[in-house]
Amino acid sequence: MFAAYLARSVQPSTIRVYLSAVRNHYLHLEAGHADPLGDTWLLGRVLKGIDRCHGNSATRPRLPITVRMVHQLVDACHRCTTLNDSDKRLYVAAMLSAFYGFLRCAEFTSIVRRRDVKFEQGAALIFLRTSKTDPSGRGVTITIGPASPPYCAVSALLQYLLGTRSSTSPDRPLFVLSNGQPLSRPAFTATVRMLLTSCGFDSALYAGHSFRIGAATTAALAGLPDSVIREAGRWKSDACLRYIRTPTAAKARVAAAMASAPDIKF
Repeated sequence: MFAAYLARSVQPSTIRVYLSAVRNHYLHLEAGHADPLGDTWLLGRVLKGIDRCHGNSATRPRLPITVRMVHQLVDACHRCTTLNDSDKRLYVAAMLSAFYGFLRCAEFTSIVRRRDVKFEQGAALIFLRTSKTDPSGRGVTITIGPASPPYCAVSALLQYLLGTRSSTSPDRPLFVLSNGQPLSRPAFTATVRMLLTSCGFDSALYAGHSFRIGAATTAALAGLPDSVIREAGRWKSDACLRYIRTPTAAKARVAAAMASAPDIKF
């Protein structure tokens, strides 16, 4: 089988991605070939066997960037001596938008254009033409409300856009560096890690996606319902729950809560 052949060189998770790509390609379907994911029971058994053969591979953890860390990163960005004022405004706006908008890196570095951002009733409205969970490109508008300055994504976006209004076309990517290059995911990650290091964090444990993970974790700690978190992050299912990281202090309170629970008679 194709999956068994791939198992010699790639991880099981990658095999699933490859098979899904084959199934979703219109040429494969038009040619009348069988659905590679059609026999889900048999495929599931094969992939489970591959999982056991590969074992648990060590993956680099991606820790959440929490709201307090976002504030530290914004402060560090303002103090940074290697960034000019224009790029400082860009990175502050990008970090705050990524966090409060539950944005994926690819969304604010590749998809959103300047004309996709509007401001209404004190909130920033960002139109996503397509995303990971919207491959058909129907688009969705996300709303980012105001927060306390100087850590407000709405104000940061306004300051950034006003500062570059005369030099950038509305059809260009939302975030364009002072050298004229659109903000890329590697550039964003590298700068965030540089700022993390300056704040005393181990930057290797964080990536651009840490803002989305941190947003879900922070929202859960703030007591927001799962349904609200799912809608804010545009998750189609309860997959958002795996983004939520439970702090060690909260885990430590589990035993005390269990010990104080009323006795149950059966």
